[in-house]
Amino acid sequence: MIIYVNRPPVGPPIGTATIFYREIRPPPITGEESRAELRAGARLAYRVTREFYETNPEINRGAWNHYAMRCMAKGMGMAMREAYENSNRRQN
Repeated sequence: MIIYVNRPPVGPPIGTATIFYREIRPPPITGEESRAELRAGARLAYRVTREFYETNPEINRGAWNHYAMRCMAKGMGMAMREAYENSNRRQN
């Protein structure tokens, strides 16, 4: 997942993706993202709503906050599923 922002990136890449974003609305979650990409998406949403909103007030903060929550929930669900599968493997 590579997302483009209005200005050059600041600091190291977040997660496995370099994040730059130009859109007012967040990207859709397709279900194909890895946990690292979901984590990066949640961090991106935080940056967009905190840093980029000041320069572009048209950004839909509610949509970005919702996107962050969806990324975190999906990532936590994936982690819980992995933990459950690992515990079943140990019992067998």
